[in-house]
Amino acid sequence: MSNKMSFENIQIDNFLINENDPNIISQDGDPLWFFFIQKKRFFDLQVLLNNNVNVSIRNKNNDSWALACIENDVPEYIFMEGLIKDDSNWFKSNMSGKSPFFNEKLNSQYAEIIGRKYWGDLGSWKELKNENGLDPVAFFKKKGNIEISNRLKYWKSISMRG
Repeated sequence: MSNKMSFENIQIDNFLINENDPNIISQDGDPLWFFFIQKKRFFDLQVLLNNNVNVSIRNKNNDSWALACIENDVPEYIFMEGLIKDDSNWFKSNMSGKSPFFNEKLNSQYAEIIGRKYWGDLGSWKELKNENGLDPVAFFKKKGNIEISNRLKYWKSISMRG
């Protein structure tokens, strides 16, 4: 990876031509993809995704691509494109204990995407528990979000790993 730098004034096309490293880390310890998500620079994010950015590189809080997208309301097509490129830890909690599967900002489209991804990865739903011992289905049911609970319940029900 290149040296750490500030991202505020990056023009993505020129940056990639000159630096040729989409996986650079900021002075604050955040990858460029995370910065673009936070700043809602979705076109620049698409350019990074098309230039082999490694979305498995986490920020200083260990936020995954999935969590950052959910937290920042990234368009679903960008979310899916990056999620495909992420590693097997995409659903794990960050250092603050936040997880894509237990995030109250999760909407039904994102729930469909992460449910399908976890199912496709053959993840064990028995292992998805929060600090209170709830699985995502029970978590959203308890929160009164039946739509999200039902969407995740579907993916859990067809899982080969319970």
